[in-house]
Amino acid sequence: MKALSHLNSAEASKKSELLGNMKNLHEDSRIEEEDIQVVINSNAVEMAVKSSDAEEYIIECIENGVNFNICSNSLKNLGIEEEELIEGLKTVESGVGTLNLLQEKGYN
Repeated sequence: MKALSHLNSAEASKKSELLGNMKNLHEDSRIEEEDIQVVINSNAVEMAVKSSDAEEYIIECIENGVNFNICSNSLKNLGIEEEELIEGLKTVESGVGTLNLLQEKGYN
C-alpha cells in the first residue's frame, strides 16, 4: 500500500491528528506491506525541529518506517536550518512539488 499524508498547518490538533493517523495505519493488521510518505510544508515544518512537542512521536513514526518529506522552502521562510531538524527526516526542494510527484507515482 502506498499511503500519502500532507500537513501544512502548525495547529496542534492537526499535528496530533496526522501523527495518530500514521500510528493507526502502521498498527492496522489488515495492511501487510506499507509505504507511508508524509509531506510537511508551510508553518507545519516547525514540528520537525528537535525538541518540538512532536519529536517523540515523529521518531517513533520514523522507526516504524514512515518517510517524512520536509519542504526546504518553508524551512528557509521560517529561518530554520536543516541541522535543527529531527534526525531521519528528508528535506525536499518543494513540499507541493513532492506531494504532486508522489501522487503521480500512485500514492494517495
